[in-house]
Amino acid sequence: MVLVSTAIDAKLLEGDIDLAFYSKPHESHPHITYETLAHEELLIYTCRNHMAGKFAVNGGLDLSAIRNERLILLSPEQRTGQISRYYLKQAGIDLTNSITTNNMPAVISLTEQGWGVSFIFESHLRWHSPKPEIDTYSFGENGVHSDFVAAMRKGSYIPGHVRYFIDEARKLYA
Repeated sequence: MVLVSTAIDAKLLEGDIDLAFYSKPHESHPHITYETLAHEELLIYTCRNHMAGKFAVNGGLDLSAIRNERLILLSPEQRTGQISRYYLKQAGIDLTNSITTNNMPAVISLTEQGWGVSFIFESHLRWHSPKPEIDTYSFGENGVHSDFVAAMRKGSYIPGHVRYFIDEARKLYA
């Protein structure tokens, strides 16, 4: 069973799980401690040689270049879905022409096949195999970044084996 970010937060707070790894939310929960493992960029991605790419400047793509494209989005319960929707709304992008799923491999596959434009954190691409045939771009000049974190209930005891696991995960993202 795959849990979405909001459900993971609830399980942490209820004590059903002790540790989670995910992208940190815009607003930190006051009862969750976040330990940063990596700082990663949220990328705009398209199928290889998509026409939006001709508007890219220094690897960055203004969201106006994809204003009329179909968007393939992760669900709003997932952190990537939350963060990408936040920036799309900030840019005034209409979300009515979108496909929503909670399945990252489906998002990658649909995008690779030209069904639309999507958004993905660098780590999702790093671990995806085989490597998709896509082009990636930063959001504009500065990009959009988030921290990939180990999340724990605030004040909870962290046993040695959990600390070891967090340290090993940090090495993977270094």
